[in-house]
Formats: sequence, structure tokens, C-alpha cells
Amino acid sequence: MNGSLLDIRFIFCLGFQTVEPINTSILGKEERGLCLVNNGRPISRSHPVTFKYAWDTSFNFPNIISKAKVVCF
Repeated sequence: MNGSLLDIRFIFCLGFQTVEPINTSILGKEERGLCLVNNGRPISRSHPVTFKYAWDTSFNFPNIISKAKVVCF
């Protein structure tokens, strides 16, 4: 079976706000405008990163530091 991993390390999160608590292993606390995603581990379809988000306006998370990898599993 073929699958893919997305190696996203950090996302730009300056100004991100939510009233829902987010586990810091999923989305690390903002530092210098960046948040660590998934403790720096790759994301796959079988292990997606999800969290609840509640705020008055939407927020775009631009990917800042990543490497796209395709692997077979």
C-alpha cells in the first residue's frame, strides 16, 4: 500500500487564538511567531494532527519549515 508522510516542523502561528485547550504535543506554544507541530514528527494519513479550534475569525496556518516525503508502507 502506498502512503505519504508530510514532514512539517513549524508553522507560522503569530496571533493564533482559541478558547479550546490544545495539547502542546500537537501544536506547541508560539515562540518568535512559530509553533512546533506534532512534536516535530512527520504527519501521515493514518496519524493526522487534529485539534478543536474556536474563535471569532478563521486563522490561516502557513507552513514555514517542511520537507515533503513519499514513502511506501
